[in-house]
Amino acid sequence: MKTVYIELFFIDNILINFYFLYLSGTVLRLRIKTIPGIVSASLGAIYGFLQLTGYTFLNILPLKIILSVIMVYISYRPSKNTFFKLLLCFYGFSFVFAGIIMAFFYMTTADSFIRTMFFLPIPLRFALLILLSGHFLKKRLLHLISLLTYCKQGISLYISCFKSSFTLSCYSDTGNTCSYFGKPVAFVDKNSLALDENTKNIIEGNISQDDCNINIVYIPYRAAGGEIHTAPGFKCDRAVISCGSKIKELCLYIALLDHDFAGEPCLINPALLD
Repeated sequence: MKTVYIELFFIDNILINFYFLYLSGTVLRLRIKTIPGIVSASLGAIYGFLQLTGYTFLNILPLKIILSVIMVYISYRPSKNTFFKLLLCFYGFSFVFAGIIMAFFYMTTADSFIRTMFFLPIPLRFALLILLSGHFLKKRLLHLISLLTYCKQGISLYISCFKSSFTLSCYSDTGNTCSYFGKPVAFVDKNSLALDENTKNIIEGNISQDDCNINIVYIPYRAAGGEIHTAPGFKCDRAVISCGSKIKELCLYIALLDHDFAGEPCLINPALLD
């Protein structure tokens, strides 16, 4: 028979639940309401305690989902669209932390793991939780939320270069992490840009750029198969990325390729809008 210290059980669960709710909000740049957040975290702790004391019907999945829905709603009172994103984040943090705990469990004996976790001072256990789960997953979830939001609405990119301007529809891909001298890179189908013949010849390398007032650079990038390639490109005089009502001006390099991207002339990371 194992001994469970009720006060430690409640303190641990309230801290963990509140921290996951807090992290879910920071991904979406929302501020948790402190009192409702504590109430929600306490509901989760009470639910867990009732499971522990023999109310096995609480183990069924629909009830657990209902509980998480209530916890998220009480903490933020979000709109419909924001609510589902918050719920996704809350589940994400919970699953990752559960996976980390299981990994420790299997790497040690059950008894030594339980002793280690339950006899650590509470502040140390909470610090361990922060280090292991929160910041590891936050960036990944932010990318996922950006992808789901911006892919649905569609992104467009306005660029000014070579005394011309172009507006391109974009294919969103969070896997595009390419940068050049610390600046983000968007990939563009060169056939989609109506450039004059002189500029095209410079890009193709048929004319030396030393004789013209055009600066072409060669941008290294990693292809889907892992191979390293280079593509001719340039720095935009001006670049503006937009999605719905959200508009952002940024310093951007363009890498020119000879194909489109799922039917779109431009490939860009949707996280650039954040």
